[in-house]
Amino acid sequence: MDSGIVTLIIAIIGAGLGIINTWRSYSKDRVKIRVEARGSILADAYGQLQHRLCVEVVNLSFMPVTISQISFTLHGDKKNVFSFFPEFYDGKGGLPRTLEARNSFTAFVPVTVHRDEIVDRLDAPFIKTACGKRFKGGGMAIHSAMKDALKSQRF
Repeated sequence: MDSGIVTLIIAIIGAGLGIINTWRSYSKDRVKIRVEARGSILADAYGQLQHRLCVEVVNLSFMPVTISQISFTLHGDKKNVFSFFPEFYDGKGGLPRTLEARNSFTAFVPVTVHRDEIVDRLDAPFIKTACGKRFKGGGMAIHSAMKDALKSQRF
């Protein structure tokens, strides 16, 4: 083989590896968070069940991120949001909360806000970080059976 062709092949491979390395380095330095609305069923010490709405927050980054707010957008309303003080059952305190790399937590919507007029208007959950970034989840994945269960609770 001609030495020019070998040099060209090695140069192309080196350039490709350099691009891949740059992309991986850039990707590691970005904050990536997944936010999802979920339904849950909690049992108390007496065996009574509560259907609860919660938000799962997963840090997909390689660095810790501080979460300062958890809210919902409202269906058909682009300007207003539904903010609440979430409940946590893991004993690590409330917000703001530092979420380590590759970890998650679940924030429960307080029982007092499970009213018809609010549950029907909730759309997509979102969080805000301490540095001001906002991450939005998909639209409410809670199907009608979950909404009915939430609304049927007597609070």
